[in-house]
Amino acid sequence: MNNAREQRNASDNRDYMEVSIYRVRHRDLLTLCVLALLCLGAIMVQSASTQLSGEVKWGWSQRGTRHLIYVGVALLTFLVVGHIDYAALARRVAIWRAPPVWLVTMAAVMCAAVLVPGIGREVNGARRWIILGPIQVQPSEIAKWSSVLFLAWWLARPPLDLNRFFLGFIPTLIPIGVLCLLVVIEDFGTAALIGVCSLTMLLAGRIKWTHLAIVVPPALAAQTLIPAVPSVVVSALTARSNSTKPTRLRDSSR
Repeated sequence: MNNAREQRNASDNRDYMEVSIYRVRHRDLLTLCVLALLCLGAIMVQSASTQLSGEVKWGWSQRGTRHLIYVGVALLTFLVVGHIDYAALARRVAIWRAPPVWLVTMAAVMCAAVLVPGIGREVNGARRWIILGPIQVQPSEIAKWSSVLFLAWWLARPPLDLNRFFLGFIPTLIPIGVLCLLVVIEDFGTAALIGVCSLTMLLAGRIKWTHLAIVVPPALAAQTLIPAVPSVVVSALTARSNSTKPTRLRDSSR
C-alpha cells in the first residue's frame, strides 16, 4: 500500500511539474510578453527623458512618471478585461445588434470625425487625436482593435462562405476597407498594419488566393494614392486662385 501511495504521489508531482514548468499555457505566455513590453517601455521612456545633472541619484522624470501612471491604468484595464467572458461576443444575434459591429461602426465614425477641423486636433501637421476632457483619443488605435474583433466574430459566423466572392468575400472586406481608407489619410503606418493583420486573419480563414489577387492590387493603389489627394486638391485650389487674381485686377482697373 505504501508503494502504491508513493507511486501515486510521484505521478501527481510529475503531472504538476509538467503543467507548471514545461507546459506553459498560451495565455500565460501572452501575459508574460505583455508585462515584459510594459516594463521595457517604462524603462525606455524614462531613459529617453532623463536629463544629465551633477547630482548622483536616481529620480523619475516628469514624463517617466506620467508613463508609469499609464502603465498602471493599462494593468488595471488588463485585469478587468481578463474577467470578461469574450465568448459572449460569439452569440448568434442579429448583425445590427452584435457588439463587434457597433465597435467597428464607432471606430469608423471617430476616424471620420478626426478629419473635421475643430473636432480633430492637429499635431505636427497630422490630425489624429480627439480631445475628450482631460484625455486624448486616437481613433486609429480603436480602429486597429475593432477590425481584429470584427473579423474574428465575422469569420466565425456559420452562414459565412468565403468561397463566394460577392456574397462572402466582398462583404467581409467592406468594413475593413472603409477603416483603412479613413485612417490612411493621416496615418499610413496604422492603415498598413490594419491591412496586414486583416490579411493574416483572412488567410487563417482559408480564403481563396484568386480572390486576394483580384482585390489586393487595387487596395494597395488606393492606400498609396489617397494620402496625396488632399495636397493635390489644395495645390489645385491655390493655383486656380492665383490665376484669377490678375484678371480681377484688370477688371478693377478698367
